[in-house]
Amino acid sequence: MTNPVDCTFIKDFIQNEISTISEIMNSKTSQDVQNQMLEYSLMKIITNVDIFVSDSFYKYASGSSSVSGYKPVRRLEFESVEHVGAFFDSLKQDNKLDSFSKGLNEYTKHIFSTKDDPFATILSISSIWESYLEAKIIRNYITHKRGNSEAKFKDKFGIEPKATKSPATVLLEPIKDKTGKTQSRYSRICNDMLELCEILTEPRPFIK
Repeated sequence: MTNPVDCTFIKDFIQNEISTISEIMNSKTSQDVQNQMLEYSLMKIITNVDIFVSDSFYKYASGSSSVSGYKPVRRLEFESVEHVGAFFDSLKQDNKLDSFSKGLNEYTKHIFSTKDDPFATILSISSIWESYLEAKIIRNYITHKRGNSEAKFKDKFGIEPKATKSPATVLLEPIKDKTGKTQSRYSRICNDMLELCEILTEPRPFIK
């Protein structure tokens, strides 16, 4: 029996990362080390959020519920997590699925009921979904620092093609959240990812 969708681990992980980074940024550690740790933290958070979103999708699509008791109505009834995985693997082989986040946007509406789709709910909250995609762009640039990842990073954050700007600088930039409060981009991403994971576990209050 597949375990229910549960955001406890990922929430604890993100909150621990926030605390750790806060301690590092307020310490006498050199700026270079602080920047490296900040970038590494963002990479770890988004990688783990990716895993949580993917696991949640596979579990819901195969008929599992969440720890809150939520269970979406499915249009396609996959038999198991392995069945869902085999389906998406076949799409990848046909080059119809470039990435999971793209596939999520394209296929969730065909798998879950239009009126009861936890992933459509996430996609409909533009600030959270945009934050997720933004963080993935930063993470990919930190990982590769060239080619397509560099071009997407510079385009997203308005950096001239020949100019340079570190991911840490972008993460430390003060921006306003949806309430109008100013905080660093790193803090906003962390808060949005916490909310994303909570909504996927209990989306009913947000389903329109």
